[in-house]
Amino acid sequence: MAQRCTRVLIREFPSNVKDFANRGKHRSCRAHALPSVESSVYQNVIPFVGVLCTGLLATQRQRSKQIAEKAQLNPNVLEEGIYTDSRRKGLKIDWGGCDSEGPRDEMEDCWCMSSLDGGKVLYFGVFDGHGGAASSGYLKSNLLRFTSEAGIQLCKNGLPLKYGTEEVNPLSLSFEEADSALLDYLGTLGDPECWSGSTATVVFLNRDFIVTANVGDSRAVLGKKGRIVDISSDHRPVASSKVGRSEIKRISDSGGWVLQMRVCGILAVTRAFGDYEFKGGRYELLEELSAGGLPKSCDLIRPPVVAVPDVQVLERTEDDDFLIIATDGLWDVMNSAQAITFVRSLVKKKPDSLMDEVARALVDRAIKSRTQDNVSCVVIDLRS
Repeated sequence: MAQRCTRVLIREFPSNVKDFANRGKHRSCRAHALPSVESSVYQNVIPFVGVLCTGLLATQRQRSKQIAEKAQLNPNVLEEGIYTDSRRKGLKIDWGGCDSEGPRDEMEDCWCMSSLDGGKVLYFGVFDGHGGAASSGYLKSNLLRFTSEAGIQLCKNGLPLKYGTEEVNPLSLSFEEADSALLDYLGTLGDPECWSGSTATVVFLNRDFIVTANVGDSRAVLGKKGRIVDISSDHRPVASSKVGRSEIKRISDSGGWVLQMRVCGILAVTRAFGDYEFKGGRYELLEELSAGGLPKSCDLIRPPVVAVPDVQVLERTEDDDFLIIATDGLWDVMNSAQAITFVRSLVKKKPDSLMDEVARALVDRAIKSRTQDNVSCVVIDLRS
């Protein structure tokens, strides 16, 4: 299914809040005046001059609208890709995003962007839902309010390092707090949304650092001159990868099992938000839901699926060129090197290409390559 992109020239926003929302088949932009809150990072959201672009769904379902309304949407999160010229000492970075249902009947992917700390820090999030759109929609609208403080501090003060998956890091508690809030929210929903879950890959960046945190298999890839670096981890129970083997061991140590490359024979990712049946003590459901049943006597002592992120803090260099964040609808048909090479080739052929056009081209390529999933991606030009 083809996606659509719409461009809107934005003259200027009030300096407090910008809100982009869905209306019918088209996304529109509106401004709200909110009370000033001294402790809120959102009061630093700044005016923009630029181009608005997003991949739009061909249809807008009433159920998705109801879920969005229930998710207590945060109006400070930008849903649309913007070619930004941030004022007040902000960053000038060209970026764009696009999404498509692909061959699926329902859209469970989503993505967002926001500007923080007076435009000096940019935030991007990509979310791939499963079992419905409730979890991914909630994270799109709410994850930033849990993670913004830690993300801003790491961008300001962080040293280049990589946090192990089991280490306490500045974003781990934020992710776990968000997961707890999400589980409470899912508990207010009926079937099937209450059983939904989602991956999450977020990026905070400023002039000095790139901070990534992820659970699940939505990947962030950084292109550098002469090489390509995965700056997230694919959390899948696959024995062919080092991360996968580590995840299988963690699941086994928790009392869980892996069957047919799925956690307890059910879930294809080992780390995720939501998925109450793996976290809420209702472990008897796992045996009921598992296609193969319990392979052995099992005593779950810890949740086999967690929302503990991998976190990386990388120092920006002059070698950085493009950053891609995308759901597995792209990565199932294109590896990291192919995606970065595709972007570089497109920009070389059309040097004046905006990143919204590049993101749309990536989504088109995934669909033409017969992806079997929704596709969402964000492309960021780091050359400036």
